[in-house]
Amino acid sequence: MTNYIFTPPTVREGLEGTKRLFSFFGLDRGVSVKKVAGVYSTTRFEQDGADGISQYDEYYIGGHKYVVSDATRTALINATIGIDSTNFTPA
Repeated sequence: MTNYIFTPPTVREGLEGTKRLFSFFGLDRGVSVKKVAGVYSTTRFEQDGADGISQYDEYYIGGHKYVVSDATRTALINATIGIDSTNFTPA
């Protein structure tokens, strides 16, 4: 069985401000991926806390790396939530 390192997607965010200087800065923020009742989705700001997260089938915190199986990789790509083969590297 092949394993992969999964990196959840990111979103580019800029700094707040109206001056020209602010347009030069940006940060990549991690987007979390969760699976609830067999359905994958993405979330930016999890509201459920630790108790809610424990109820999920799977949960991948944005900005971290995870080792996943080939079956999980295929399921994440097929979920059409913005994850493709570029989010995975061979482990």
